[in-house]
Amino acid sequence: MVVTPIIAGGIPLELPRTLNHDRKPDDGKDIIISVTRDKRVFIAGKPVNGSKEIVSSIEQERRQHPEKTAFIKGDARASYAAVREVMEAVSRAGFPDVMLGTDDAKEKTQ
Repeated sequence: MVVTPIIAGGIPLELPRTLNHDRKPDDGKDIIISVTRDKRVFIAGKPVNGSKEIVSSIEQERRQHPEKTAFIKGDARASYAAVREVMEAVSRAGFPDVMLGTDDAKEKTQ
């Protein structure tokens, strides 16, 4: 199951569309990690470069806000490899789980 927080603003992305997912309100308890179609990575809206900087930025966010969870918003046009690299960095930063953002396919087709 994919859980999609209702998050306004941030880095503009075209998220993948799914039919079956639950939405949860944006409660401010997510570290938002965005991957653009051209493989740029942003953490909490700030650009980061390379795997080591991604890990250190996520670790820093986690130290400041240990209650937060990791939420990856990967553009649908981004390569699988780019999103997978970010997922691995999130794991190395100590998050056992990650949420992936999607849009509701039903909302887009109507």
